[in-house]
Amino acid sequence: MDYIDIKTNLYKVIYLFCMFCSCRCIQCKSKDLEYFDFEASDGFKEVHHTCRSCKTHFNHLDGDTYDHCEECNYNNN
Repeated sequence: MDYIDIKTNLYKVIYLFCMFCSCRCIQCKSKDLEYFDFEASDGFKEVHHTCRSCKTHFNHLDGDTYDHCEECNYNNN
């Protein structure tokens, strides 16, 4: 198994973990999240979340928040 396969599988595990665990919004700590999975520009699978309570859109792995996200086509307007 090469590095790309390991990283892709890691993102799949993280994605499944987030779907079935008690992930929370990084802003308000709500559990009511939407999931946006997509292929990033580097070819790897990524997952962003949007909190249904406070509308914060974020990358759980990096901790970044976005008002507009071209990667997963999120727009808060």
